[in-house]
Amino acid sequence: MPIVTQVICDRCPKVKGENNGWWVVFPETRWPQGFSVYSFDLVRDGGLDGAGVKILCSVTCLCEEIRMRTEKAGLPAASGAAGATATPA
Repeated sequence: MPIVTQVICDRCPKVKGENNGWWVVFPETRWPQGFSVYSFDLVRDGGLDGAGVKILCSVTCLCEEIRMRTEKAGLPAASGAAGATATPA
């Protein structure tokens, strides 16, 4: 009998389906507050159970995770498009 693994979002109770676009957030070892984000499909074959790894079901949950991590690190909130500000030439 095959073993079926169920993947559940770490921010909400969604269960991963076959064609969902999910994300994985890995803690960055070089910087204490840093992290890396990958598509679930790129990394699903290993390393998903490590300390600090978050599996997220949507861009909404991903943005919430990023917001919480930046607040925890004491970084300022981003404003505008991707936090960028325009400077005159």
